[in-house]
Amino acid sequence: MIKVMMIVFMGVQCVVALPLTQLVGNSFRVPASASISVSNSGASHYLLDVSSYGGTSSETDPTLILTVGETYQFSRVTSGHNIALVNGSLPVAENSDGSLYRTVTDSSLDNYDITENISGNGSANVSWTPAVAGVYYYTCDVTSHSQMLGKLIVVSARNYADAFEIESGTTVSVANSGASHYLLDLSSHGGSSAEADPTLILTAGETYQFSRVTSWHNFALVNGSLPVAENSDGSLYRTVTDSSLDNYDITENISGNGSANVSWTPTESGLYYYTCDVTGHPQMIGKIVVISTPTLGAVSVSNSSLQVIVNDVLTNRLVYVETSSDLSEATSFERTHLYVAQGEPTQLTLDALDDTGFYRVVSEEY
Repeated sequence: MIKVMMIVFMGVQCVVALPLTQLVGNSFRVPASASISVSNSGASHYLLDVSSYGGTSSETDPTLILTVGETYQFSRVTSGHNIALVNGSLPVAENSDGSLYRTVTDSSLDNYDITENISGNGSANVSWTPAVAGVYYYTCDVTSHSQMLGKLIVVSARNYADAFEIESGTTVSVANSGASHYLLDLSSHGGSSAEADPTLILTAGETYQFSRVTSWHNFALVNGSLPVAENSDGSLYRTVTDSSLDNYDITENISGNGSANVSWTPTESGLYYYTCDVTGHPQMIGKIVVISTPTLGAVSVSNSSLQVIVNDVLTNRLVYVETSSDLSEATSFERTHLYVAQGEPTQLTLDALDDTGFYRVVSEEY
């Protein structure tokens, strides 16, 4: 269980939001073609080397965020325990420390297998290309080794690709690949040290630093009315290639050659872009989505169970609908959320605070 604190003072909601790395626990977004080394700690846990993806060389049963249609390699480097990939219907429970274990401890475990399974002793390798978004698990299929379990969240490429929540006060280093792409160092935010033109998710009122570490290309921040189109691979390019590009600038612009720095505090939520304002470099562009502080709308019942019905990664917003029998008032509301992986069921428990119609979130489960 992951809890998010929402405190209500005199009808005004304030959210204590955890950074992304804390909110999702030991979760790591793994890029395509990654090779993940798998070892173990006795029969208690897997130890995965995710040191290239923001973790350590021996993360305990981490959650891996993968993308539909991409290929991943798993390599077992120690003997004694296999690693089976199983579907999300596997019955799983949670220990008091938040770690997982499976409740199936007999031969029926085989009913949940998907095709990939590193079996037997000694080192072995498997390649997996997930075809459908959703929740999966990796586990040792020795029936008594129920604690050896981790989660795989497979998301669609279109809804997740290259979107990163950036914490307040962060300095993002900006390099480039010729005149084709920016390369941003997001190794502290679940990405790599050279993400090509990623989407950045920022929060209004917070301050962010951008530092260009190579020369020849500036870094202009422009408003969301900039005319932009999409390439066949989903990457962006701007259709403005003349001096009218200056009409879209906001105040921040790392200009000239050599390294430079800029501090930006977005004041309004919405869509922005970063781009090189050399008119002939239209491919050097990325999206910035600025979100506002989360708020909770009014509902009419003292306790409701709500389920996610929409998960829009790029705006980082979840929409919930009431499943309570009392639907006399609003039946849905929106709130901003830091957890962006698609396919995870979410339940909020609401508790009446006073008679103003506002409620506080007392727990949130994934």
